[in-house]
Amino acid sequence: MNAITLAKLGGPVVLFAAGAALLLKNSIYTVQGGSRAIKFSRLIGLRTKYYTEGWHLNIPYFERPIIYDIKTQPYTVGAVTGSKDLQPITLTVRVMYRPMEDRLPELYRFAGMNYAQRVLPSLLNEILRIVVVSYSLE
Repeated sequence: MNAITLAKLGGPVVLFAAGAALLLKNSIYTVQGGSRAIKFSRLIGLRTKYYTEGWHLNIPYFERPIIYDIKTQPYTVGAVTGSKDLQPITLTVRVMYRPMEDRLPELYRFAGMNYAQRVLPSLLNEILRIVVVSYSLE
């Protein structure tokens, strides 16, 4: 082969190599320590398996990883409620929470990624009111 033939062949080879590198880059995703991942597939839907730390493969365009932070995190909520003699009481509660690893697909399906902001405020406000009422009755 002479230099002209190699130069003509070089363009498609470089283009193919760049395409293969891009495909490989999009086929691998990393789950960091303290995180878990679930996959959403356009063909099957939400998969029930969760993936631990490390490198994992997915099919570009057809699969998408959804990565959850499973470390224990604080959530603080404040509430103003009244006692039995109608005095205002201001309470602040700090709750430590984390998602259950084996229930991540259900959590994503029913509450989404911002599950703490959707579930915890209403739940904690009701618990605060129940505690205040139980102490006011004594």
